[in-house]
Amino acid sequence: MADPPQSPRQSRPHDRHRQGRPHPGEASLKRLTLPPLEIFESRTLLDDVFNNLALQRAEDEDLRHMEAALRAMQGSAHDPRRCLETNVDFHRVIARAARVPLLSGMYGALVLVLTGALIRAFYVDGAEETVRHNLEVQARLLEAIRLKHRKGLETAARLHHTDMISLTHPQRSPSAPVQAGLEDDRHAR
Repeated sequence: MADPPQSPRQSRPHDRHRQGRPHPGEASLKRLTLPPLEIFESRTLLDDVFNNLALQRAEDEDLRHMEAALRAMQGSAHDPRRCLETNVDFHRVIARAARVPLLSGMYGALVLVLTGALIRAFYVDGAEETVRHNLEVQARLLEAIRLKHRKGLETAARLHHTDMISLTHPQRSPSAPVQAGLEDDRHAR
């Protein structure tokens, strides 16, 4: 009969001969560095999953936490780093509302790697309009989740993806830009 699987943090019987040295795979993980664009892309894909699940599963308490996170983001719009951090916090709250702990834990790890690699954050000239628009889009995500309005969520998600289009790698961006003339269905149900 096979031994039951053990946690990766526990020593394994076959590692005892290594005289206290870590398993080669464990050492490799410590040296692993991922390109930030790949981490960001993975985070964005998980955002879509979490948004859709939160639309179905969010409860009143989750909505209160989302509102508080959105207010924190709005209050930090003047500070690029803090605005990024509060944006990430807002999406973590949505991830928790999706109620898939394993995936939200993976999301947290991706975000930790991404924000841990951040050296400095700054706005480029003319960023005020982009920040304002992004805050509006985040508010639309929250409102769609609150109302359980799928079409509104789809529109907010498209707008959110457009905000995140990579200027240097548009082919790797999570979505093509929203076409001009897209209907605003904010109030449609």
